[in-house]
Amino acid sequence: MEITDLPSQPVVAIKVSAPREKMADEIRRIYTALAAYMQAQGVEAAGPPYASFQFVGDQMTLDAGFPVAEALPGEGEIVAGELPGGKHAVSLHVGPFDQVGETYEALFRWIAEQGLRPAGGPREVYLTDPQSTTPDQLRTEVVCLVR
Repeated sequence: MEITDLPSQPVVAIKVSAPREKMADEIRRIYTALAAYMQAQGVEAAGPPYASFQFVGDQMTLDAGFPVAEALPGEGEIVAGELPGGKHAVSLHVGPFDQVGETYEALFRWIAEQGLRPAGGPREVYLTDPQSTTPDQLRTEVVCLVR
């Protein structure tokens, strides 16, 4: 775990609400739609995809996207946004997505031990592609803005 200063980052994203069991399907749909949009704009992602989740009962709100070098206009459900810059706590999770909760718990404990507090919801940054990486080798950063 580490504290790092990250610059603000323009992104293209889609935000949806869906039942929890539809999360994997929604993430695939979102990244496919965003990749097609960026290709139509003649733009490549400026880094790996990210997602943030909020769960209320059986429903989730999912905000997923790609960083881009410059702000794009958005279109339909695709919106232009910006990931906030500043001091972030970062932890690397290696393993299946369904075990990332342990990394969240450890990161939030570590943040408190550093005398800091979260200043926004965390996000996951997907460093490996689940289509070509075995679940035990998946690499996911958990990133949280702190104060």
